[in-house]
Parts: sequence; structure tokens; C-alpha cells
Amino acid sequence: MIKKIKIQELTTGMWVERFPGSWIERPFWKQSFLLTELKDLQTIRKSGIPSLWINTDRGRDITPPIVVEPPPEVIEEEVSAPKELRAEDAMALERESVENEIRLAYPLCGKAREAVSSMFGLSQFGRGVQLDDARNIVSTLIDSLERNRDVILSIARLKSEMDYTYSRSVAVSGLMISLAYSLELSREQVEEAGIAGLLFDVGMMTVPPEVRFKKTALSEAELQMVKQHPIESYNILKQAGQFSDAVLDVCLHHHERLDGGGYPDQLVGDEISQLARMAAICVTYDSLVSDRPYRRAISSTEAIKEMFKRSVTQFDATMLEAFVKAVGIYPLGTVVRLKSDRLAVVVAQSKRSLLKPDVKVFYSIKSGIRVAPEIVCLSSALARDEIVSHEDPTTWGLSNTDELWR
Repeated sequence: MIKKIKIQELTTGMWVERFPGSWIERPFWKQSFLLTELKDLQTIRKSGIPSLWINTDRGRDITPPIVVEPPPEVIEEEVSAPKELRAEDAMALERESVENEIRLAYPLCGKAREAVSSMFGLSQFGRGVQLDDARNIVSTLIDSLERNRDVILSIARLKSEMDYTYSRSVAVSGLMISLAYSLELSREQVEEAGIAGLLFDVGMMTVPPEVRFKKTALSEAELQMVKQHPIESYNILKQAGQFSDAVLDVCLHHHERLDGGGYPDQLVGDEISQLARMAAICVTYDSLVSDRPYRRAISSTEAIKEMFKRSVTQFDATMLEAFVKAVGIYPLGTVVRLKSDRLAVVVAQSKRSLLKPDVKVFYSIKSGIRVAPEIVCLSSALARDEIVSHEDPTTWGLSNTDELWR
């Protein structure tokens, strides 16, 4: 029996049939599941959802109240309950956590890029890529993501032209780890996903620099040369003899698409492994949000919209939903326009809603000038503002907006 209950009545052992509203407002990317973990129960209760539906045929029903005789009155010394953090104080602590993680993440990303550069460089001289080296880098990324999932992903997307390949590897590795967590994969699979994301592009080292860094469109011959890099990545790691079949498969098949329109093997549907499907999403997203010599990056929001358009033929839709849950609709650093006709930059995600992050207001559209920075928690019950669109800061003659959230 499907039954609607108040959120206060929810308990472990119940089968959650569905949440109210759009999937992007749900506390979990999956729609229905058996609620077994106390931490998941707490997450749902803190999400602000007033009610949901349960299936009593597949899980526990509401326990009827038990009427008991009141015990004899005992007068005890009154002990005050510990005060709960106010929402504003909790958000302030969360922002402080973000700021602390930013200070750690910059040198972390720098060291990771250097390590990847060294590994890729050795591969050019016929020296094998070492599993332990890759595992050490992935371990540091996992630690950062466990502390704060947003910071490392946002910083890793900042790339320069000359270290693009190495920065891209770090960024995709972070995205793969985050998506693996969102899909609730095992710790071993999370690590495998991170290693695959780190090394999927090692074969690009076999592509001549004049093609890799070309500032204009590639010729057909050059394009075919680039399309060989998955095979080269596979061969390099296969020769090393240390990497799992799952990692090798991602290197070979991260450009495959569900409709068979990918390469190098034109795999279709279930022929593409789970990790390779994940990689297809992460690699495409990172490509769309990164500046290249021949095209400008698009915003994270636009990238997600574009990928959902392609999900019918190219990407696993369920995985794509989990990916959006992992990276957010408005990642850190996204410039948005508010209903109050002000511009703001996203500085922290909200656990209550993907659509209502914490933002730092910095520009008045009406006045056409920068204003004193102000933090607005859009998910707060007291908030009177909301996001109406994402914005390209260059449209408003603005630059260095990344400094507002770093």
C-alpha cells in the first residue's frame, strides 16, 4: 500500500516510494529505496521536505502509538537541553569549512598536476606508469572530496593552456570520484574510478604537440590521429601490467556513446561498462566547461543542459542525474543573476536544495557598479531572493570573478 506520511513519522525499515517535487529538489538522486541507514534518515529530515510516500508492502508501516499509564510524578532538577545551532550559524561554519578547504586544495591540485605531468612524461620515454603513483594522487583527491565535495572540483576546472592535459586528468579524476560516491559504489570502485579518470588521457602524449595545441580546427587527418589516443592509453597501461581490467576499459572506451556513435569500437548500450559510461559523462562535462584555443568554455549550468539534451542517444540518464547531484546545478564560482537585479557568485552548496546555494552578492545591475560583498543564504527561510539565471561575467564587463569565491 502506498501511503503519504509526515517526515517526522519516517523511520528506518520503511520503503521510500517517492519524494515530492522535482528530482533535483530530492535529498537523494534515486527515487525509491529501502531506508536502512540512520544517516540517510537524518539527511531526509534535514532537507526541509514536509512529507513523502512510503510503500508498506515493501517496508515497515507507521507504528501505532502505544498508550501507557503515566508514571508517578518525580520532581527532578531541571537540566537545560543543549542549544541547537541556528541555521545562520551552521551556514557560517559551513562557509568557514569551504574557505579552509580552498586553502588546502590549491597546493593539492598543484602537486597533483605536477605528479601527473611526471607520470605522463615518463610514459613518453617508454617507462611504465606506476599504479602506486596514481593511487597516491587519487587518495589525496578522495580525502579532499570527503571533507568538501565542491572545492576541489571547482579549483580543478581552472586550467592553463600549457598544462591542460595534466589539469584535465586531475579534474576528471575528481569528477569520477564524486560521481562514484553519488552512485554509492564501494570504496574499491571509487578508487578505481579515480585512477581511471586520472590516466584515461595518457595516450594523448603520443599525439604531436603541434596537433595537441593547435589553435584552429583540426584537419580530418589530425582528427583521426587524436582519435587514436584511447587505444594508446590502453596500450600504455596494459604494458605497465599493474592496472585492473576496469581501468583499462575506461581508457579504451571513454569516448563510446550509447547509440554506437562513439569510438574506437562503436559500442552500443549495455556493451559499455559502468565505469566507461561514468567517464563519458565526466570527460564531456570537463571538456564543455574548459576553455580551448578554438572555443570558449560554457558555464556549468549550460553544460548540464546540453548533456541532458544528448542523454537520449549518448549518456546514461540515471547516471547523469547522479552526476548533477554530485557537482550541483550551480557549482562554486558560478556567476548568477538574482531576482533583486544583482549579480552574485556561488560560494557554497546548500544541503537543502541544489537550486538554492549560498552566494556572495557583488554587483548591482540597476546601478551598474560593484557593491560591498554580502553573503546571502538562498535556502534560508528568511531569504527573500532567488536565482533567475546564470550569467557570463564578461557580458557585464567583469573579470576575475573567481577571486570572489577562492
